[in-house]
Amino acid sequence: MLFGLDRVYWSRAEAEDGFLLVISNGLASVILIMLNSGLESHPWLIPVPALPHEMIVLIGIFSLLGSLVIRYRLRLVTSFGSRWLSWRGEKTGFGERVLILGAGEGGEIVHWLMRHGSFRQVFTVVGMVDDDPAKRGMRVNRSWVLGSSSELPDLIRKYDVGLVLFAITNISPEARERMVRLCQHSGVRLIYLSDLLGAIQTQLAGVSSP
Repeated sequence: MLFGLDRVYWSRAEAEDGFLLVISNGLASVILIMLNSGLESHPWLIPVPALPHEMIVLIGIFSLLGSLVIRYRLRLVTSFGSRWLSWRGEKTGFGERVLILGAGEGGEIVHWLMRHGSFRQVFTVVGMVDDDPAKRGMRVNRSWVLGSSSELPDLIRKYDVGLVLFAITNISPEARERMVRLCQHSGVRLIYLSDLLGAIQTQLAGVSSP
């Protein structure tokens, strides 16, 4: 009740809610251990023998696991199944192979769209491209940064990419034109993040209009 866990709609709960449940369970276990220690030092207070501290810790652990399973229920199964299908899709190359140009905020938006809803059924994200040397070889949102924009032709050919999603929002016109030319010469389709967001806004406007 103190953490508001009794007002969480658990079928739509986030990971943070589960973390609060862990904290709540830990505090309850600490309080029980303190009371149990009081029984050991003052047995005359309550005529009940004290329990071993290890037993209280085990009770807390099993209570936490049971609480998580009961509250999240099928979400644990569906989450595992979703990750398995996503992993299988990446391994088998199911769907058109997509390369995301830009590993910043725009790239995160595009990456989320490609891995949710109907997009996940028809596209496979093979990786990301970014000119920041600190990001090269790093994993961003479960996808690896494969190289810089100058390597676009080689990466497109190596991973058999059919679609490049341009997700860089802060870029000079010259650099933008250079990347566009590299994609065009490689013969792949190029879609801009602004086009995706515009299509979503148009759809939302159509839904909200009377």
